[in-house]
Amino acid sequence: MKTNYIISFFFAFFSVFCFSQNFTDSNLPIIILNTSGLPIDSAYTPTFIIGMKVIDNGANRNHISDPSTYTCQVKIKVHGNSTQWFPKKAWNITTINTLHANQDTSLLGLPREHDWIFKALYEDKTLLRDDISFKIFREMGHYGSRSRFFELVVDGNYRGVYQLEEKIKHGKNRVNIAKLKASDIAGDLLSGGYIVHIDRLKVGDKGWTSKYPSNAGNDSANTYVYEYPKPDSMSEVQKDYIHNLFDQFEGVVHRPNWNNPDSGYSKYVNVASLVDKFLIEEISRNTDAYRLKDFFYKERNSKGDGKIHAGPIWDYAIGWGNCSFSGGDNPYWWQYSQPYYTDFIPFWWRKILTDPAFQNAIKCRYKQLRATTLNKNYVNAHIDSMVIYLSEGRQRNFQRWQILGHNTWPEPQPVPADYNGEIARLKWWIDQRLTWLDTNIPGICNNLTGINEIADSTIINLFPNPFNNSFRLDYSIKSIGTSAEKKQVIIELFDVLGKRVFLSFADKTFGLHSDEITTSQLSSGIYNVKVSIDDKTYSRKLVKE
Repeated sequence: MKTNYIISFFFAFFSVFCFSQNFTDSNLPIIILNTSGLPIDSAYTPTFIIGMKVIDNGANRNHISDPSTYTCQVKIKVHGNSTQWFPKKAWNITTINTLHANQDTSLLGLPREHDWIFKALYEDKTLLRDDISFKIFREMGHYGSRSRFFELVVDGNYRGVYQLEEKIKHGKNRVNIAKLKASDIAGDLLSGGYIVHIDRLKVGDKGWTSKYPSNAGNDSANTYVYEYPKPDSMSEVQKDYIHNLFDQFEGVVHRPNWNNPDSGYSKYVNVASLVDKFLIEEISRNTDAYRLKDFFYKERNSKGDGKIHAGPIWDYAIGWGNCSFSGGDNPYWWQYSQPYYTDFIPFWWRKILTDPAFQNAIKCRYKQLRATTLNKNYVNAHIDSMVIYLSEGRQRNFQRWQILGHNTWPEPQPVPADYNGEIARLKWWIDQRLTWLDTNIPGICNNLTGINEIADSTIINLFPNPFNNSFRLDYSIKSIGTSAEKKQVIIELFDVLGKRVFLSFADKTFGLHSDEITTSQLSSGIYNVKVSIDDKTYSRKLVKE
């Protein structure tokens, strides 16, 4: 029913509100696609091979007439479910060589890979909801898709502002878990790495259905989809391994003593990752939260904690108040308990949310983030900076797609008349949402001293990540008897070869601490940050651009 509505609405919409204009230069990078007449806009077509030209002159202005900074062929296919029916198309892009084999490359300064998304940003008139979400998740200390804005031209026709996003996949520059080979069928090698996600099964997908009904009742259960390795590349032993691990996790939540610290759910799932996933979904009130495009990964036992981790996150275009159904525009209620759509989230979310230890971990993590990443002034400053950065491109975008002031699915009413109104509504919604959460977040946390052991790893936060010349390290020290007593804190950075490239140490009292660390002398790459507080060491991955 929803699909039919979208088809009829947007084909009519396209005929009225689509305009073109002369486009010669931009402060944003420019990407030009040459289709040779192939129908890349059709949702029903197969993958095509076309030409792509990139113009990215760094800090200098970009002109359509400039020499290419990168030229290649790409495989292209329309991206999305509901969004594939929008007049402004999004695409899956794979960079290839002259032999049509996948070719890793750095697009618009992002780390080398060959799978990308050209996000159209049609339903999000601020153009910023994915950008904000990924930034917050990275600053929580997790991998979140890196992205760059650009303006797109297809066969000489201007298509508007797009967002180049990293596709969620295994890789050293994406979800950096162990490579699982088909021959890895026993012992530690079998244990990882894996990526799965909860979603509807689409053509080509394979997975399994949970043994346990979702919150909707006995007639509904969630589907877990194999994401990495692709199912055709997996042995049955590997499929059974990750399937059985999730079965064990869900089964434990069904049993008595399900929240026992030693034998309960925390034995199977990394609680700190669940805390952060819960917070990003609830802060944004993502309408698809918990039930669609909901990713999990499992690292090899010898390289990690042997547990299921929640994340990465994906697609927040109809989050942050930009949804007229499932209560998505209401900043004053929980997304996980909203009727109907969230009836189809896994049963275990609501069960775990009743655990006092989990609630306490949520409370402490939220308090920590509100002082840093979720400080309202900090969030608004980022929004303002992006509004300025997009000031040229967004004007052209909304000349090409004249939708400002008009209702586009699923934007709630009343529809702001212009772009400034869209930004004002976004800021208002975020302010109201955070204010409501300040009062309603469950749990107990006194000055960050109530962090439960199962969420110890949440006390370390790095941002920005990736960074340029400096980053901020936030960490907390639990109560140690008296406020005057101190613990030694050692901070180290190691490169990919294990060589230590930074060292600092100091005695700190209990509470929240923030250290600004400057590393301008370091080259671009991936680093491991280790923070040692007495006899415990916490590690985080950090990327320098």
